[in-house]
Amino acid sequence: CVNCGRGNPRTNNVCESCGNALPNIASDDSPDSTFEISEHGGLEDETRMVMTTNLERIFQACEDVENGRITPDEFIKVLEWANGLLKQMSLGVAKKQAEANHAYSETPTPEMENERNTVLEVMAFFEEGIDEWQAGLEEMSKYVHEPESRHLKSGMKRVWEGASAVHRVKIIGDAANERLAQMASGTAPESEPAG
Repeated sequence: CVNCGRGNPRTNNVCESCGNALPNIASDDSPDSTFEISEHGGLEDETRMVMTTNLERIFQACEDVENGRITPDEFIKVLEWANGLLKQMSLGVAKKQAEANHAYSETPTPEMENERNTVLEVMAFFEEGIDEWQAGLEEMSKYVHEPESRHLKSGMKRVWEGASAVHRVKIIGDAANERLAQMASGTAPESEPAG
């Protein structure tokens, strides 16, 4: 549970301890996203955030270290692995920003500049989500030196909030980046007049 930290069976929809709604666990046949982009570019929330296997691994490690099933050193290794994921995501942000700047530099038009600015704004929000996730991992690591469950619970909440933010803005940013690429190649659909 991202609210109270209690481990729950995978089939539960709500936490046995606090009653908070639990995230869905991603399965192999789950779609990559819990959101859909409509043909008009809007973000429609179809379901709640899906618990990825990466998040599940982090949260399981919190439960395991608290219950003595893994050592603090093993817990630190999981956190180091998670930090590696964040570094990869940060590199992805830098790549998206470079793509947006490159596409704009090849065909600078007012429409392209608007799309480019949208991509860059979304990537800034993406970085904020990564920062929140990082802060959660740092909070979790405090448990090793001060084994109080509040560090794990607070860290789990921050990791969940950061991962949720990263997920949402990734969907928006990918759509804006795709539109920017279409505009650069001249294949973007015409905008409908407001009315």
